[in-house]
Amino acid sequence: MPRKAREVSETGMYHILLRGIDKKKIFLDEEDKRKFIDIMFKKRDRGNFKLYAYCIMDDHVHLVINMIQGRLSSDIKGINIGFVFYFNKKYGKAGHLFYDRFKSETIKNERQLLAAIRFVHNNPVKENISKEAGEYEWSSCNLYKSESYDKHVSNNLKNDSDEILYMFSPDKKEAVKIFTEFSKSDEIDIFCDYDVLDRDLELIRNRIMAKEVIAQSGIGEDASASDREVLRSVILKLRNEHNISLRQIAEILKLNRGLVQRLSAP
Repeated sequence: MPRKAREVSETGMYHILLRGIDKKKIFLDEEDKRKFIDIMFKKRDRGNFKLYAYCIMDDHVHLVINMIQGRLSSDIKGINIGFVFYFNKKYGKAGHLFYDRFKSETIKNERQLLAAIRFVHNNPVKENISKEAGEYEWSSCNLYKSESYDKHVSNNLKNDSDEILYMFSPDKKEAVKIFTEFSKSDEIDIFCDYDVLDRDLELIRNRIMAKEVIAQSGIGEDASASDREVLRSVILKLRNEHNISLRQIAEILKLNRGLVQRLSAP
């Protein structure tokens, strides 16, 4: 039976999955992971694709890329060949290392792109390797924070990541805050659920705004133990000045919704 043709993305964006043969380990130590990242960035720097996200696990790799020119298969194959040459030479082996054909999923729009990036960064969380996406060393999640640039690679993700951060906010500092919260989302199993994605972004922005208001008010971590008048003023400010719903205020402050409704009443 002839092999099914790979679906071509109209946007040029793809979520890529590379696996070792028989799910065997591809990376045996940290040097292997650094080498793969180095090869990947050198290929990116040729200008054929943008690299929005990656996650290097022991037996597989996730990538989110945007093809600018060239051919997807050729560029991914080039990365694989470069790493296999290094791996076989280092360990005295021969033959194939990666599963014959890499898996690719097309990304149709910006919301799918953000969902794909979150999915890739949360792979270590899903595998119970780390508690939060930003804790895992071998993904691009922390490269979205300026202080972490150049940790593993000579050429960093700055230009590519800035393109993504701008989707959250035109202000870089604010965008990093929102992206960091977005990456911590509990909805790590959701890949392309637009309603959940939109709800998360709204809630994240409101949480950041609420934290600033709460910090100014002097309310501690346990809002229920705070002075009722101070708590009421915070609730009213969040509702009237920042247009945050009572349901979300209750969720953010970890309070019973009935209490929030009573305190917000005239």
